[in-house]
Amino acid sequence: RDLMRACYQSASMAWLLPNLYAGEIGNEDVESAMRALAMKNFAPYVRIIAVAMKADSRNIFTSVGLPDSDILCADEFKLGLFGKSCQVQGFISWACILLKNTSPPEAWSLNPYLPPWVQEYINGLASEVYEVDLSQAYRGAPFGAIAVDVKERSEGRAFLIGVVEEALFPGDRTITKLFPGRSEYVGASDDRRTKGIFVAPCREDVVQHPPGTTLKWSVSTAMPTAAVSAAKGITNLGLPNVVPEPLAVEGSQGFVREQWELTAEKQDRVRRLMAGAASTLAKTNLESKARLQPWEAQALAGGGTGTGVEAAVMQGGSGDMATMLMERQREAQRLADREAEQVKIDAEIAEEQRIMNIFGRVATTLEREQEMEWKGKSMPDSEKAVDDELWGGPMGRVPALFGNPREPPSALLVRGGHVVFLALGGAEREHAETEEASTARRPPGKRLGFAHFLRSLRAGVQPHKVPKVVVLASEVPADWPSISMDSNLYFLEGQPLSSDGLRRAGVQQASAVVIYQMAANVTDDPSIVDSEAVFACRLVESLVSAAGRDVPVYCDLILDRNAVFIPHIERKRLGNRFVPVNNLIEGHKGKEQQEDDEEEENETGEPDTSKLQGESEDTSFFLRKRFANGQMFVSSVITSMAANMMYNPATASIFQEMLRSGYATVPVPDLWTGKTFDSLFCHLLTKRNLLAVAILRRLNYNSELADALAEEQEEEEREREDSPNRRGPKPPPKETAPPDRWSPQDGPSTRCVIVMPPGEARVAEHDGIFCILPGDGQAVLIEPFSTPAEDVMA
Repeated sequence: RDLMRACYQSASMAWLLPNLYAGEIGNEDVESAMRALAMKNFAPYVRIIAVAMKADSRNIFTSVGLPDSDILCADEFKLGLFGKSCQVQGFISWACILLKNTSPPEAWSLNPYLPPWVQEYINGLASEVYEVDLSQAYRGAPFGAIAVDVKERSEGRAFLIGVVEEALFPGDRTITKLFPGRSEYVGASDDRRTKGIFVAPCREDVVQHPPGTTLKWSVSTAMPTAAVSAAKGITNLGLPNVVPEPLAVEGSQGFVREQWELTAEKQDRVRRLMAGAASTLAKTNLESKARLQPWEAQALAGGGTGTGVEAAVMQGGSGDMATMLMERQREAQRLADREAEQVKIDAEIAEEQRIMNIFGRVATTLEREQEMEWKGKSMPDSEKAVDDELWGGPMGRVPALFGNPREPPSALLVRGGHVVFLALGGAEREHAETEEASTARRPPGKRLGFAHFLRSLRAGVQPHKVPKVVVLASEVPADWPSISMDSNLYFLEGQPLSSDGLRRAGVQQASAVVIYQMAANVTDDPSIVDSEAVFACRLVESLVSAAGRDVPVYCDLILDRNAVFIPHIERKRLGNRFVPVNNLIEGHKGKEQQEDDEEEENETGEPDTSKLQGESEDTSFFLRKRFANGQMFVSSVITSMAANMMYNPATASIFQEMLRSGYATVPVPDLWTGKTFDSLFCHLLTKRNLLAVAILRRLNYNSELADALAEEQEEEEREREDSPNRRGPKPPPKETAPPDRWSPQDGPSTRCVIVMPPGEARVAEHDGIFCILPGDGQAVLIEPFSTPAEDVMA
């Protein structure tokens, strides 16, 4: 009756949303599945988008009749984001902004008193993912040529980042590719409908090649393709709308072919020449010695005098030997490359083992010293008897943990570099003092779904470079046996809200800390819902600051309004330590000087910009520094992503492809400082097979001031060149400071994520370029033409 009152039978789409703030997650999925069954029975033709709390409940929804692409799992979404963020900085902000349409408030866009980073960050907030049918002119063209053409026709407002190949026949699945590689041909299959995944402020900004014309693409776009092809007499390569590769001129910014393509082309040419020479020799011998007719010798030799090389190879004869030799040579080269790569990996593993052995000896020495210290402080027998009488008897044996989890070795905690995962929401059970309880195992806690975190953390990374993970929780998760065989996974039983437990897990030496809520606190006070996450985040931040480290702390919140309780702490390097910026400023200013500065600012009559630059309770979570830095997630993003699936049906598959892809952050090349983002986009795509999708920029960078200083310096150099020659010695050249490049050793708290800036935006020398690695082909992570070695984090 309720569905009939809502006119459900005439609807085009329906959303089935659970209570994200419920304490019992399993019941929510069962109730949602029953509702989906009732809705399917009432109107089976209406599309239903369901949000499940647990990925384990996906089979329940598929049994009702919902397709897998219309099911969005909350725990898989959150754990996947946290896992990928531990691999590359800023992934949470980048993915949430693209998958969730967030329009910045007009008051912020027009406010001239905001910090410079806010103005640039707001431009990236307008970016969103769109699915648009690719023009027929792009059929059979490589992905790199299509991306460059879309960028030029859209004037830097829209960028192509992937393709979706929808199935036209029942039973076939849709294929989603996020940056398949610059040389990957798009739209070559006739049994699929090809769509493009674009990033743009709005759908109207996406401008493609007119469908009635053909896109003339080539491997190099530096010279006129038609004129060069006609001049050199090159024939078509057999692909639609293709023009063969011309000779690239020096300094051109055209496509650079893969090394294996060049090697294969040379080997193929040698094979053809060998086959032709062998065929000609065989034909001559048959005519002279066997006294055969020319046409008989031609048929037996399987080739001609250079023009029928393809026929000689295909028909057999002497061409088979050349083909076999070339295949053996190729296989030997591939085997040699694999062996060289394996030798490099073995050397890295041996070096890692050597370092771990050193830290293992240090940890053993510390443990022995601590044991000797406590050995002399043992309780006498008389006091032990009194203590047992007060507590009702001696302490019973602690029952064994469920699943026999492994504790992290001391060498790992001393060295650091691991990921600490704090699982909140598990109620602590009291140990029973009975004899039966001492021999039984402790019951497990709630299901964590940690496999999604590990899968995202490993994707796109070599196995020996996957970081170690230490899980700190009050109970062993119920699904721990399914992941306990992972050699990079450890478990510690303890309270995440205890400083002693956090020190045991090594948060001060960790590379990243993840605070995850398995369930919300059911209460009438909204501020108590995220109380455990807030206190855990602030406690970890205090321990990290006390240790002089800058460790990213990724926090999971249920309600948006509680984001005000976890402000962002920006730290800067001071010697060998990282110091919070607020402490650094207060240390250089006295109390009286600070009061005088405040009085002078208030007496000027201008608006007080300190309040405008700060974060009040009404500030949305996506406008806060912590979210802009990529260290905060709010559950309301899941609902917004489900709503966006109405316009982009492949949103769920795009997100899954985001988690499976590899990413890297590279510094700005030497010659691209101060140039536009669209030129850098083309350079990284065509020269290095990298797809730039965001910029990691410092929070204190002022682009307008940098542009003014650059123009002033250019004007001085121009005046110096135009001035008449003066007598006397030539003035010495000005000393230039070394370039300030992005490095993985920089503090992650000092940067914000600018998602797909407009094409005319200028690039700073200290920017980090957030790039997607190709699905096919080799990426060049280090600029080949730069003199200094560049650090790369992938």
